[in-house]
Parts: sequence; structure tokens; C-alpha cells
Amino acid sequence: MIYAIEVNNFINSNSNELGSTTRMTLANPDSSLGFAVISVDGLGPGSGDVTVSEWVTIAGGAYESAHIPKRTINMELRFISKDPDPTTMSKGDTVADVRRRTYWFFPLTKKIRLTFYQRNLDGEISSYYIDGYVTRNEPNIWSKEEGTNIQITCPDPFFKSTKDVVGNFNQVLSLFAFPFPVDDEWHQERNISVPFPISEKLKPDKQDIHNESNIETGAIFTIDATGDIVNPMIYSETTRQTLRLKYTIKDGERVVIDTRPGHKTIMKDDGFDTNLIQYLDLDSDFLTFKPGSNIIGIHCDNSSGMDNFRMSYRLTPLYGGI
Repeated sequence: MIYAIEVNNFINSNSNELGSTTRMTLANPDSSLGFAVISVDGLGPGSGDVTVSEWVTIAGGAYESAHIPKRTINMELRFISKDPDPTTMSKGDTVADVRRRTYWFFPLTKKIRLTFYQRNLDGEISSYYIDGYVTRNEPNIWSKEEGTNIQITCPDPFFKSTKDVVGNFNQVLSLFAFPFPVDDEWHQERNISVPFPISEKLKPDKQDIHNESNIETGAIFTIDATGDIVNPMIYSETTRQTLRLKYTIKDGERVVIDTRPGHKTIMKDDGFDTNLIQYLDLDSDFLTFKPGSNIIGIHCDNSSGMDNFRMSYRLTPLYGGI
């Protein structure tokens, strides 16, 4: 069940830097700066467009493509005034104060972020956000119960989890255990411990990365070279996709590969954001992650390159509705 909605506006519409924040708790509008949420629609999967080429001689047609359009979210808010509280020296809020507050948090044509908080039956809390632009803020000023209708247009129709899936291909396996095993008789007689490794650095060339969402998506891969890596490759055994660079990543270099829809970039993190897209092999794909288990592997053409191959990943689960 959704129990709260958080609203963030941005410093400017071309920035990802968040500005002011307010949280509207559905069960307690008094703590929500005077906003009582009456209804919110546009949170489900909505509708999609399917293009079909009609057959002439027989019934029906052939599927060509599909498209999910932008998302529109409509919110109905009611304004709750607040009486002055002499014990806390609070001057209170009039309905007009609350109405003008919506102009700040829902500025027309500006970018905002909505974050929805859900509490599951077991008490676990999950949260999802979506960015959009305010296309309507229409208060009914002369109504007996004053409020407003907010419309938010979201160019990207998917909700994103606030919890990313992160990991790396350089793991440390803990080997620490008691008692210390000592096989040498001379050390055992003198009760002297023999040092031994308490952990081991693993360099797996494959990992099972779980996409927790119900939407296929991409990820951000960051490769840090501790030595030369010749023609690095990332591949998926699940989708049969391969991303290969015809490029040698030098010792100390960092390369960031973004395979998310709408992004799809390959950049060297050298302070100048050098574009490396021209080194992408012609037969390459920008890897996608199916919902569920995805077996991802790494490879390169030089024998020592795998020891130098340090790669981390970040995947943001997407949802067609909440």
C-alpha cells in the first residue's frame, strides 16, 4: 500500500540536482504542509501502441512494432488550513498559504520528481521514483473545499527503484576461521601460531546479475585497468549479446559504458569525457538485462588482461507500474 508521496523540484530543468522537498503522508495531512492527497491516477501500466500491417487477401495482419508512450500522472489535492499554536509559537497556515505553496513545489512547465513509498504486508518498505514536468496546476479557488488538480507529464514512462543493484567482478572471499590450523610440529610444541591468508581475492569472469524488475533494462559498467586490457568484451549468456571494444585500456585508465535505453555511451573518465564510441565493434550490442537472472561475463585478448580487468556495475530496476 502506498502510504506517502515525496515531491522534489529541481534546481533547474536541465539539472539532476534536487531542490526543495516535501512529503505528503496520506494518513496524516497535518504533517504534509497542508496538502491532503485525494486521488492519484496514472500509476499503472497504462496503454501501449502496437503497429500492425494489415494483410489484404486474408484476415488479420502482421505485427511490426510496439511503443509505450509518455506517462501522465494526475493528482487531486485538497488544502488544509492550520490554526495558530501558541504553545509552539506557530502562526498557522491559511488556505491561501497552502495554495501558494503548490506554486513552489509544482511550478508550471518545470521538472519535478515524485517518489512513492509502499509498505508491504511483512512491513518492508520499498520506494520508486519518476521524473516529469508540471503541465497543469489548476486550483479551484472559489470552491468551498479548496484544492488543486496537478498534471505531470513524464517523458520516460517507467518508474525507477530507489535501490540500485550494484556489484563488481573483484570479490573478496573471507577465509577467517578458528582455531588456527598449524600442521608444523615444531610450532605446535611451542604454541606458536603460523600466519595464513584470512581472505582471498576472487576474479570471476562470470556473474549472475539479477534484474529485480519486470522491464528489460541496461546498466552502467565501469572498467578500471590495473594494467593493459586489450580489446575488452562484456557478454551476456542470457540474451546472447556481446559488447566488444577494439581498444586497449591502459594501466590506470577508467572507461564507463552506459547501455541504458536513451543513453548508450562509451566514455573515458579522464576529466575530458573522451568519447570512445568509435572503438565499438560493429557486431556489438548494448547489453540489456532481462527480468530475473542474467549471466554476464568478461573477456579480453591479452593473457594478463583478465588480472588487470576491474569492473563494477550499477543497474536500476524499472517498473511499468506500481
